[in-house]
Amino acid sequence: MVGRDNHGRVVLAWTDILDSGSPLWGEAKAAYAAVNKAIDAGFKKVIIEGDAWNVIEPLKDKKSSSEWTIDVILQNILALCSLFDDVSFSFVKRKGNSSAHLLALWVAFCNNSGPVSISNPSC
Repeated sequence: MVGRDNHGRVVLAWTDILDSGSPLWGEAKAAYAAVNKAIDAGFKKVIIEGDAWNVIEPLKDKKSSSEWTIDVILQNILALCSLFDDVSFSFVKRKGNSSAHLLALWVAFCNNSGPVSISNPSC
């Protein structure tokens, strides 16, 4: 998860090593982790961006996913939305989500879980 301020600057990065599952399940769990970290950080206005259309679109429309395997995760995310003053979900193409993609590659290499230093992301 990569958190940015309203100017697009990275303000925090966090990694979690998830149990194995489908890529779709992993994307849904990543969105859930992002919402939880935003709550923990005390953010009141958030935009959750993701490059998995079949995760982001059901959250935008606040309805069930066509993928039953992630419905519970999506419903849990939507339940947490009441803790924000303003929350929205935005689909971005993978190239628009490069910082999160690079972070995912880094965590796979370093096998690291937890906060990542923005100024010195070493293993």
